[in-house]
Amino acid sequence: MRRVACRHCGVVVEEVPWGDGKHQLTRAYMLFLARWARKLSWKETSEAFHTSWDKVCDAVEYVVGWGLEHRTLGPIRAIGVDEIQYAKGPTALAPSADTNS
Repeated sequence: MRRVACRHCGVVVEEVPWGDGKHQLTRAYMLFLARWARKLSWKETSEAFHTSWDKVCDAVEYVVGWGLEHRTLGPIRAIGVDEIQYAKGPTALAPSADTNS
């Protein structure tokens, strides 16, 4: 990215629409890798697209971070419990949120 001399701000780095901060991959490529990482293992994804495992990890972290920042948690009015384990066996606690909706 180019460094630009701004009259008001001084020397700044030019912002490009496909880049995001210090990431070495474009947003589109990170979304692409993260989508494939849902279907394949991270190692298989990196081998299939000739990139490193670290790049796939960075892409998944970016997408998960974006999702956490943009999620909306409305007011929860009720929480239901489906199963509770009280003895040996296959039953376990499985809460389900907001049973009124």
